[in-house]
Amino acid sequence: MFVPRSLSKRAKTSGASNSNGPGHSFSSIKPGAKSDVIETITTINSNDKGKGKAVDSPAPKNTDAAQELASLLELSLSNYSLWCSPELRMIVETREEGWLSLAALLRHSPLLQDISYNEQNCAQALSAHGTGYLEVQMALSSRSSVDYGLYNVRRNDWPSIPALELASCSEEYWDARTIYVEYIPPPHRTHTHAITQFLQSMLSSPSIPFYVEGLSFPAREGSEWEEKKCRGFAFVICGTIEEAEQAASLWSWGGISARVSEVGGERAKEPGPDGDMRIMARKCGFRVLPKARWSELKAEYFKRRQEILALNSRTGSDPEPARIAPIKALPSRAVVAPMAVAPAPKRPHNGDGFPRGCLLFVRNLHPETNKTTLKKLLAQAFNAPSDGSELTYVDFMKGADSCHIRIASSSFAPTLTKFFSAQRLVQTGALDDQGASDGSGQPIQVEIVEGRREEIYWEKVPEKTRLAAMVLAEQSSGGGVEDVSAQHESKKRKKW
Repeated sequence: MFVPRSLSKRAKTSGASNSNGPGHSFSSIKPGAKSDVIETITTINSNDKGKGKAVDSPAPKNTDAAQELASLLELSLSNYSLWCSPELRMIVETREEGWLSLAALLRHSPLLQDISYNEQNCAQALSAHGTGYLEVQMALSSRSSVDYGLYNVRRNDWPSIPALELASCSEEYWDARTIYVEYIPPPHRTHTHAITQFLQSMLSSPSIPFYVEGLSFPAREGSEWEEKKCRGFAFVICGTIEEAEQAASLWSWGGISARVSEVGGERAKEPGPDGDMRIMARKCGFRVLPKARWSELKAEYFKRRQEILALNSRTGSDPEPARIAPIKALPSRAVVAPMAVAPAPKRPHNGDGFPRGCLLFVRNLHPETNKTTLKKLLAQAFNAPSDGSELTYVDFMKGADSCHIRIASSSFAPTLTKFFSAQRLVQTGALDDQGASDGSGQPIQVEIVEGRREEIYWEKVPEKTRLAAMVLAEQSSGGGVEDVSAQHESKKRKKW
């Protein structure tokens, strides 16, 4: 097998110096300055000329972008990311010796959809700036599959992935490992790599190192369409409950004044390489709160605000209208009665940007089946003869034993889940569109996708398709398209 000399040397160096184990520091955000990252990543090798020539390290101006790419690649195979993407998890758990082609990772990972780069950029970024969490090798042969590329990657703990049983995890499982952080110093909130390095330095202890499974940035109230980027606060998903408890203990919710007072006192000088970073964190008021406590405070805030608004509506009085001087009579003219216009009926409004409750996940399908067979098989849930219009799209990939389906209205979801839960049908063959209740395999299971998993799925769907799905859901629920179209236009104006 031919291996470029520069890649071979770099891989050896990375493997010798980075041995962080199965956990490492990364985050689940998309870069805030997307266009800058795309431009710099795609130009890492822009000055290379000649066949087989490679650069030992990226140019200095591209170092941050290469580190960002390496962080996102490692993040895309974290436990939390695999839980959010069942298709990618199935591929990782079934591939031989844990190896996954970079082409498949770029194609299926929700975190890698908005950045333009090729496999060579990814391999070089991981070799130069990876933590050792992902191993990289060149593909040994070419195949016809569109998901097979030039390089393969795998986690360094790949044998343990099936034993984790990520499919059985729930949102409550991850909420227990989630913390809320705020007042991240401005120099450390510019991109993914900077944020995760800061969190790892601040929240680790000699006994319990801190590893990040994912990050998410909550939108400010009333700004759902605003670009999600770090504004100093974020939700951090930890690897274990112990790490979350330690983080909340080290930087407890003691108030900004307590942090600032420590700067000029006995702790003005911090030992170690992270001393200046800790001083800056105290000056900025950096602090940590468990998500459960954050949810309680949020509920208290909204309850108190509602009480104040209700009190104002009871005690407030409308001001008297201003007195207007009478208008002198104008010369008489023919008066045309205005045309009566009926007020527009109120329409239900969905501010999520996608139809809630219209996404389902189906398990235990035949890997060689097709979309047409699946649509007919699933349409059996509806009593009357159905043309399948209730199922708007079957998102199935050849070779998988599961798929997502989109339905026209959320009211159809209970019908599908109850039917397959009661019938326990098994798809006995690739073209079996009826199912057998006495089959020897695993019965088909249908579940409603909700929460963050639902949001991540719809983020990958083109905006035009999302709008059409919202219009269809509004019509099916007795509404109309006016509010959906107006919402779409409002979103476009905000982007400008």
